[in-house]
Amino acid sequence: MRRMIFSALVGVAVTLTLAAPARADTADQAKIQTVLDLQATPHTLDQAHPSAAVSGKVTDQATGNPVPNAPVNLGANGGSVNATAVTDQAGEFTATYTVNTRPYVDDSAHTVSAYVYETDEFLPSDSKVVVFTVNTTPTRLTLTADRSKADYGQPIKLSGTLTASGAAVSGKTVTITPSPDYPASCNVYDTAPVTASVRSDGTFSTTVKPRCGVLSYTASLTAQGWYEQASATTGGTRIRQAVDIQIGPAITKDGNVNVSGSIHERYAFGSFKGRTILLQYSPGSYAKASGKWTTKKTLKIQYDNSFHYSFPHFNQSGYWRAQIAASGNTLAATSPVKKAWRWNTHFAGVKLSTKKTTFRHKLTIGGQLIRSVATNHGNSYKQIGFAKQRVQIGFTCNNRKNVWYTDNGWVTTDSHGRFKKTIRAYCTGKMFVIYWGGSDTYRTDSKNLPITVKG
Repeated sequence: MRRMIFSALVGVAVTLTLAAPARADTADQAKIQTVLDLQATPHTLDQAHPSAAVSGKVTDQATGNPVPNAPVNLGANGGSVNATAVTDQAGEFTATYTVNTRPYVDDSAHTVSAYVYETDEFLPSDSKVVVFTVNTTPTRLTLTADRSKADYGQPIKLSGTLTASGAAVSGKTVTITPSPDYPASCNVYDTAPVTASVRSDGTFSTTVKPRCGVLSYTASLTAQGWYEQASATTGGTRIRQAVDIQIGPAITKDGNVNVSGSIHERYAFGSFKGRTILLQYSPGSYAKASGKWTTKKTLKIQYDNSFHYSFPHFNQSGYWRAQIAASGNTLAATSPVKKAWRWNTHFAGVKLSTKKTTFRHKLTIGGQLIRSVATNHGNSYKQIGFAKQRVQIGFTCNNRKNVWYTDNGWVTTDSHGRFKKTIRAYCTGKMFVIYWGGSDTYRTDSKNLPITVKG
C-alpha cells in the first residue's frame, strides 16, 4: 500500500510503502494440528467383565511427536466413561468404559469416542469410534402346574425356576399369562396375567383359580440387566365347571305343589338335556327347614335345561331344593333352599238353625273361620279367628248328587272370624261353607250339614 505524506518541515512530499494487514489464519497456522488415536481393551464385554480400559495418544500431525497437556473430551453410548482427560508427557491418556445396567440393547450402541478440543495451542481433532461387543447372559425358565385337572374354584399351583448359566437368579419378577384353549361353550376369558417374585434360590410360585376351559400358562422374563429374555409354558389344565340351579316351588290354594327351575354351567353354555335331577323336600317351621331332606321326585332335565313337576294335593308347607350329581365336565350342585308356604285354615262350629224345614223356608247358617299364624319368630304357630274373609254358602240335592249350587251367596267374617247368614232351603240334601283360600292360606271346606226339605 502506498500513501503520500507531506512533511511540514521540509515542504516536500515523501512516499512510504506500508505493509498490508496480517491474514486472519496466521494465528491458526501457529497452532499444533493434533492427531488422536483411541484404543480399548477388551473389545468384548460380558457380565463378568463389564469394563474396558480405554487408552489414547495425541501426536503432532506435522512431526509425529507426542503432544503433552492436550485436553481430551470422551463420550460413550450404552455405558459410561471419564468425561475428560489430559495427555501426559508422552501424549497419552487413559480412561475406563463401563457398560450400563441395560446391556441388552443393540451391540452397535456400545461405543466410546474422543476428541481434542481447540485451545490457543491446539487445533481440534476426532478419534475413530471404538465399538464394543457385549454378550448378555442366557437365562432359562421352567414352569409346571401341580394338576392337569381341577374343579372350579380349586387353586392350581404354578411353580418354576430361573437360572443363568446353571446358577440360580434371584430378585427378578416373572410374569405368568394364561393361554386359554376354550371350548365354544365358555363365556368367560381368563386372560389376566399374574406375577411371581423369584426367591434367593431361583424358585418362584403362585396360585391361580381359573373358571372355565382348558388353560396352559406361560411364564416370561423380559430382558433385564445382563439377563436375556426367557419363557416356559405348562401343559393344559382342564377345569370342571361349576353349576348353578334355580328353583321356584309354589303351593296352590288347593294344596298342589308345583316345582320348576333351570340349571346352567356358571361360566359356560353346556347342555344338561337328559341328565337326572332330584327334587327334595324338608318340613320345618316357618323360620327354617328341619334339615331332614327326602327325595320326592327324580326326573330328567329338558332340552332347554329346565325342569318341572307338579305334586297334586301335596297339602304340606315346607322347603324345597334340587340336586344334581357330578359328571366328567361339571361339579355336583345343590340349589338354594326355597320355602313354599301356606297357612292352614279350617271351619269350626258350623251349624244350621234347623235340620228340617219346608221349601224356600228361611234358616240361618253360621260358624267361625280359623287360620294358623306364626309366633316366636316363626318357630311355632297358633290359631286365630280369620277376620274380614269372604266365605261362600253352597248346597247339594240328594236327587242330583253330582251338582252343587251356590244360590245362597257369600258372607264376610267379622273381626273374630265368625259369620252368620240367612238362607233359603230348596231341597233335601247337604249344606256347606267354602273358603277359597288367600295369598298365603289354603282353601278349606266345612263339613256337610244334612237338611230335610218338605213340600
